Amino acid sequence: MSDSFLKDAFDTDELPLEKIPAVIIKLAEMQSSLSARLLREPDAEKPSRRSDAGDAGRAKAERNQEDRLLSAKEAAERLSVSTDYLYRNKNLPFRVKLPNSSKALFSSNGIDRYLKSQRRG
Repeated sequence: MSDSFLKDAFDTDELPLEKIPAVIIKLAEMQSSLSARLLREPDAEKPSRRSDAGDAGRAKAERNQEDRLLSAKEAAERLSVSTDYLYRNKNLPFRVKLPNSSKALFSSNGIDRYLKSQRRG
């Protein structure tokens, strides 16, 4: 979707009806990506100790990759747990709660970080 199309989309009265579904889908995608970005650790790229420099570099590179929000089924398969486990445990670090929605999604990059931390710990 081009920037000019997005600029046109903000004038909702002038937007052709047939383009509205595409705009809604794009806005939902953008909202999901931006919500996931807000939930990332803001100081992950600042190493707290000299030995953490490699970890900080990897964290920065990982954040530069596009994050993908997964359904409970997709996340459960990656984690080898049940979807019930994901729904019951509301404080999982990779769980993304979208504003104005009862649906929970799960950050793919967050799951990767979680799995790495479990292997080390």
